[in-house]
Amino acid sequence: MSTVENAPQTETAEDTEWNRRLEKIFEASKRREAELDAEFKATLPKIGNPPICRPCLIHPDSMLSIHKGATVKQQRAVYCTKCDACDHEEKVVGYSYRNWIRRGLPKLNFGVTMDRLDLNPNDRAAFDDFLNAGSGFLVLLGSMGAGKTIAACALLQKFGRGHYTTRGELVSKFRGGYAAARGEETADDVAETYYQTPLLVLDEFEKADEGRDASALLFRIIDSRYRNMLPTIICGNATLKDFKRIVGDLGFSRISGAGSSLIEFAGVDRRTTKEAGEFYKRQVALTRRLDQLVPLEDSI
Repeated sequence: MSTVENAPQTETAEDTEWNRRLEKIFEASKRREAELDAEFKATLPKIGNPPICRPCLIHPDSMLSIHKGATVKQQRAVYCTKCDACDHEEKVVGYSYRNWIRRGLPKLNFGVTMDRLDLNPNDRAAFDDFLNAGSGFLVLLGSMGAGKTIAACALLQKFGRGHYTTRGELVSKFRGGYAAARGEETADDVAETYYQTPLLVLDEFEKADEGRDASALLFRIIDSRYRNMLPTIICGNATLKDFKRIVGDLGFSRISGAGSSLIEFAGVDRRTTKEAGEFYKRQVALTRRLDQLVPLEDSI
């Protein structure tokens, strides 16, 4: 049996002209974005913190606070719930929200940042180093409600790509895959998602049962991400001794070999504070609004 190799495609004059036009459009878009950023930044001293988007100053009583990101334009802003001019911006946040929910992020933690945590400079530096490296393991251990999940979700959203899951959810999906009907997600599909995702947050690692398949799955994910040098955050209400026991000698060897960082959280259960209750209510209002704006079937 003979094979025919595809001949390399050469760029035509039409392709060259099209690419040139696209580059011009892209450059013009970048210039306009810079102008908008500068214009928006100039309004901050007049408006205060948090800033209010320009078209919505006429509706000061119809605002919705949303954290968008790191740039000037994306800093914590307040979006009007009445102005048509703000509908697009709000839907952009809505699509981001839906895509994160599809990747397992808890609704409660959408839009969270490190500002909610009282971190020392060394811990902040460790988080920055982890994101900048784009590889290795970050292990967050400590008492219940100390802020581990908030930190992990904030890092995941700052990184911009990846999945969140708990070990219990992971094992449940994996076992369900073995019994999947035709056309549904198989056990291998489940595992492959977490092998390859750009950043994996594995929360509550200590809460799954110690069945043979659960332990094997945990090691396979750790091993795959170690070999492919993909960043992984592991969180749990456990001590270092418990962590070593659960991941096993082979798993701990790979985590250690990846130049990992371990941060221990301590303190009172944040969920019992008044601030946490107020935050919860705000997140309920925000996510309900976003659920209405962008139904799940519309997310991309």
